[in-house]
Amino acid sequence: MDNPDVLALSFNVNYWDYRGWRDTLATQDNTDRQNAYRNSFNSKMVYTPQVVINGSVEMKGGDASEIATNQVDKELAIPIDIKRSETGRLTINIAKGEKPKTPVHVTVFYIRDAVPVNIIKGENAGKQVTYRNTVSDINTIGMWDGDAITFELPASQLERKDLTGCAVILQEYRNDKSLGPILGAGMLVE
Repeated sequence: MDNPDVLALSFNVNYWDYRGWRDTLATQDNTDRQNAYRNSFNSKMVYTPQVVINGSVEMKGGDASEIATNQVDKELAIPIDIKRSETGRLTINIAKGEKPKTPVHVTVFYIRDAVPVNIIKGENAGKQVTYRNTVSDINTIGMWDGDAITFELPASQLERKDLTGCAVILQEYRNDKSLGPILGAGMLVE
């Protein structure tokens, strides 16, 4: 998606691997994240493609008109600014906001953009699909308690040859292994 107002991430999952073709972009962390959303929405099962908007609305990912009509129409409350410095640091500035009632994690998603994948088996066999903003690694770097905070990470975190950037989100985490709303998000693309 090329809309600058939308931070869209692809979380390739591995639960279809048993059908004879392994998705080379899939990770167990991505599958675990989708299962946490299943708990959030009290769903009986997971499915693909699925779209989750701001951690609070989920729908089928194959229906562009449904996605367009169900978009959350308010901006996220907490601004996040991400910069890469010449001194070798990745600086993440998170603004002040209302003190959260539940734990809020600061999570970094390391991403690859425009990754072509040849589909060998299944309903898309013989096709090449290009995935955008695919999440390859997930790293929770801290907690946010409502105060402005800055995190610094080594810029070398982004120096793997296949990474094109990272996204950072603030998201409520619940004790029942479910995910809550996303309060803030930012993205750095190299």
